[in-house]
Amino acid sequence: SKSGQKKRTLTRGNAESFVYDDARRLAVYTTKAQINGPQGDIAAHKIELFLKPAGLNELERAEAYAKGPEMVVVKEGVRTAEGTHLTYTAADEQYLMIGTPVRTVEERGQGNCAVGTGASVKFARGAEQGTMDGNSITPSRSEMKPCSSVKR
Repeated sequence: SKSGQKKRTLTRGNAESFVYDDARRLAVYTTKAQINGPQGDIAAHKIELFLKPAGLNELERAEAYAKGPEMVVVKEGVRTAEGTHLTYTAADEQYLMIGTPVRTVEERGQGNCAVGTGASVKFARGAEQGTMDGNSITPSRSEMKPCSSVKR
């Protein structure tokens, strides 16, 4: 993405159920869904991949949904984020995770991890920093902990 050149990359998807609607350019993975590619490793109950118009075979955006106790989990670089809904927009390589709460774990080196909680988190692919927002129900909070003590 830094060079501005496009390069074909492989993305793998797995789930118990898969449906593709060519007219809508929509691929839906349901039940134990997982997508692994340049956008990271995403696991959820349901993942929807919205593709650009026919002939382009490019991702426009991805939406991931939790169900029950199963959270949406995205692993991208040194960051792991979990929540109830994820939107990834390919054009600007932005992730937006919302949840009750959203939880992030970022490896910061020397065995330390930044652990954050809030109502939502927004971050860019490959970026070390993100923006955690809170609300009246789930205030934003961050703390440093030894990575060995953090459950992931």
